Amino acid sequence: MPHPWQDTELSAAERAADLLARMTLEEKVGQLSAIWPGSDAGGEDVAPLQHQFTGNDGPPGSAPGP
Repeated sequence: MPHPWQDTELSAAERAADLLARMTLEEKVGQLSAIWPGSDAGGEDVAPLQHQFTGNDGPPGSAPGP
């Protein structure tokens, strides 16, 4: 079962609230200073270096990496 933030049946406000509740303060602050160059036509990650800024190797709400 997907996380509520992944559930397209929920409203945008409900999805955003769930995602924000799962994010650490460090992840939220990282969003404020992150550079998001946009997706590319090849299907690569939008922000392939995002984990360098947060020290987290997983999705928001997951345990920090080594």
